[in-house]
Amino acid sequence: RRKDVPAGPARGAHRAHRAHRGYVRPETVTSMWDEHQRGHRDHSGKIWALMVLELWLREYLVGRAA
Repeated sequence: RRKDVPAGPARGAHRAHRAHRGYVRPETVTSMWDEHQRGHRDHSGKIWALMVLELWLREYLVGRAA
């Protein structure tokens, strides 16, 4: 496991059941996450963007629906 990515929030970015709600393909995110975790590629920027997207969706889309 890479130590430069926090386990908690980053773990949520790659889970297929998370909020990305049709904006991204879960299999692509999972593949990207696996490559990053194995150290094959540095996807830190993309993972960060997915985490921010998740937070934004929770705040502005899910929050409005509640």
